[in-house]
Amino acid sequence: MNRLHVCSIVLISLLLICGCQPRDPRAKNLVRGQGQILLDGAPLAGATVAFRAVPENAFPYSSIGVTDEKGEFTVRTFLPNDGIHPGQYRAMVIAQVQINALSAEEIDRREAAGLPIPNAVFRSLIPERYSDPDTSGIVVDIPDRGDRNIVINLQSE
Repeated sequence: MNRLHVCSIVLISLLLICGCQPRDPRAKNLVRGQGQILLDGAPLAGATVAFRAVPENAFPYSSIGVTDEKGEFTVRTFLPNDGIHPGQYRAMVIAQVQINALSAEEIDRREAAGLPIPNAVFRSLIPERYSDPDTSGIVVDIPDRGDRNIVINLQSE
């Protein structure tokens, strides 16, 4: 057997062993959750959305997603893109920008000179009420088949 055949057999064996079982036993009932966050009708990039089950003991783990430049996200619970458990959720959204960002060169200069590096300061891009699932007003129902069209519409007051 040549090296290519041995590598192929090993790769196929690994795929069969690892690919046929859930990576985390808690993830076996998760379904696909994908969507988009809009702020005043425009995609909100760089936002984090977190889902908390209602009631909280229905599913004890939070699920999260992070939006891309189109405001689109894919939900994860334990592993990247593994999904969300079906049920009802209250959601929260956090979208912030660092307002005192230093360049890498400035950080290097400060470190070399023994100067302190200031703590990061952030400003929210959305109203604060959205940062708490109890005040956000965002409720999402995930059906047993999953949902690839979750749309979260936020208003900037």
